[in-house]
Amino acid sequence: FIGNSAQILGIVCIFYAVDLSKAQLPRPETDWLLVGFVAFHFITLLLMSCVTCVSESQSNKSGYPLAMRPMTRNGHAYPDYEELKRDAPGSSVRIFVLIVYMLVNVIVTAALILLVVMAPTRSTLEEFGILPTVQA
Repeated sequence: FIGNSAQILGIVCIFYAVDLSKAQLPRPETDWLLVGFVAFHFITLLLMSCVTCVSESQSNKSGYPLAMRPMTRNGHAYPDYEELKRDAPGSSVRIFVLIVYMLVNVIVTAALILLVVMAPTRSTLEEFGILPTVQA
């Protein structure tokens, strides 16, 4: 809860900072970067919720949670090694989504940091052709 709240508050603050004259942030680029990040975050959360629902329904069918057995010391009532090392249903999809999410987060964070740090140098960035020329 606290992490999500801090992230939402930080994004709202960046949205408000775009309008500040001292920030000198490029107006359409920063807005679209933030809108794209919020949309990506929402789609990722929706996808993870769907994956969780599907994996829970699969685990109910396959009986993934290890069956309860009486624990004995001398007998072999403990779960087999093959049964223990098996991953939960949908874990490979969750790992893939996590890797993609982390990569996109690093890229967006780097782009935001570069926009904030390089904002006062907009004229230099326009000369290099990185940002489009804005006519006054």
